[in-house]
Amino acid sequence: MSMFARRSFLIGAALAPLASAPAHAQASGTQVWPARPVMLIIPFPAGGAMDLLGRGVAQELADKLGQQFVVDNRAGAAGNIGAMAAAKASPDGYTILMAGAASLALNKFMFSNMPYDPETELTPIVILSRLPHIFVVNARVEAKTLKELVDYAKANPGKLSAGVPGVGTTAHITLEAFMAETGAKMTVVPYRSEPQMLTDLVGGQLDFACTLTTSPGPHIQAGRLRALAVTSATRTQQLPDVPTVEQAGFPGFEATAWFALAVPTGTPAEIIAKINAVANAFIRSAKGKDELNKLDSLPAGGTPEETKAFIAAEVRKWAPIIKAAKIQM
Repeated sequence: MSMFARRSFLIGAALAPLASAPAHAQASGTQVWPARPVMLIIPFPAGGAMDLLGRGVAQELADKLGQQFVVDNRAGAAGNIGAMAAAKASPDGYTILMAGAASLALNKFMFSNMPYDPETELTPIVILSRLPHIFVVNARVEAKTLKELVDYAKANPGKLSAGVPGVGTTAHITLEAFMAETGAKMTVVPYRSEPQMLTDLVGGQLDFACTLTTSPGPHIQAGRLRALAVTSATRTQQLPDVPTVEQAGFPGFEATAWFALAVPTGTPAEIIAKINAVANAFIRSAKGKDELNKLDSLPAGGTPEETKAFIAAEVRKWAPIIKAAKIQM
């Protein structure tokens, strides 16, 4: 069993039914979805960025659709356990998956035996948000800019240690892509715990790290760490003084983690459309923007078709990097 206990959380439902349809039955006599509680599976532990956003989305779905939404954290195997549970569930609209790039796009290139096929067994609904990574060094590293760091890493291959919060994470893949593109060579050190990685970075046992922008923010603001660049196309709200990788001298480089909703393939199109509409409205609302700002995250949105196309593009972009770096889980 995982060290993280499986947790469930019941999101309170709004009492009022949808104004657009009766809560009990349609004129044809069939039940209107949702007629009973819906499960939202989050394939990572409670308390992380995905979990926090997922609970906000679940509350919004409950409020707008007039039914309870149960958040079920099923952590393990880099998201595969929870994603498999969703993929194998009945396609009736009563199981939704909150997932990221690992579960929906990248794990299949890192695991030799995948327990589900994300392309055929899961149907994406919407990309909720995109989360930038940040390149950060401890205060003792002489490089003051990303270009200076790259120049040093090219002249001294393997001398700099570069931490990532886990093998196969989007941060790990982003770092491998950046090194491949720039020719910088650092010794990659995957950590099992992000807090431990940051402790070593602040303490000087680690030179450099790539992680989500929210994680090292307090250390950066206190001057214990120095931010070199964020990997998104635009600067972030929480760290507006930190340039993008492109602004730091490396045109065209962009990489973000992302969170999405998906359902078992075969789920009725009208249910997918309802979920998509509520999710899009939420991330554009003041409440949704506030939730995303807490995670230093950028709203995404779009149709199910656009979501599917985005994920396909992510697969084309990152699969060669994973294979070249020989990242295996």
